[in-house]
Amino acid sequence: MCTYNAIGCFALIPSSDTINRAFYSMKTQEEQKWTITCMKMEWVNIHQALSSVRICSFMIYFGLGIAGMLSLKVLEVPIVSVLYAIFLITMLIFVLRKHLCTNCYYYGKRCSTAWGKLAALMFEKNSGNYELGVKLAGVTWGVAISLPVIVMIGILIFNFDVHLLVSLVLFVVLTPLNLMMHRHSCARCKMRNICPASMARTNKGND
Repeated sequence: MCTYNAIGCFALIPSSDTINRAFYSMKTQEEQKWTITCMKMEWVNIHQALSSVRICSFMIYFGLGIAGMLSLKVLEVPIVSVLYAIFLITMLIFVLRKHLCTNCYYYGKRCSTAWGKLAALMFEKNSGNYELGVKLAGVTWGVAISLPVIVMIGILIFNFDVHLLVSLVLFVVLTPLNLMMHRHSCARCKMRNICPASMARTNKGND
């Protein structure tokens, strides 16, 4: 590219693309491979950290729901909390992994929540009913979100407790935060344009 310098002389100044090509051409193949490997490792570490954050957020979220319903007892047994915990474990760890994750691109891989690897340990690929899984996922999350709120409000009406009120507020606040994280995960998902539960569809077609 030809440009006019400050003292009125013409000079040939190489473009940034030319400089980059020259720089990379000086690298040996081993150096290039090492650079690519490091970049991949860095991305894997970031992805694993985000997965850990997502899993921790689930544990805190559902833990608040379980703790908030403990005072509702039958024969001194917190029956609602126990049934809620059993429901979550059954649906989130087994049923949805069977019907959703076995049909997913991330089967056997680490997705935003590591469900893909868990599913591969328990079920064969494509062994579930994806359409049924989508319906069950809607029911599961509907119960998981609404039940603790309804029960905690009911308990507060008959027996007000500051600690329970704090648990309820935190649970309600974390609900949209979990939805935001879900949307963030969808935006980077390979199935974002074909998954019925996707919150980040684009018009670019499937990856």
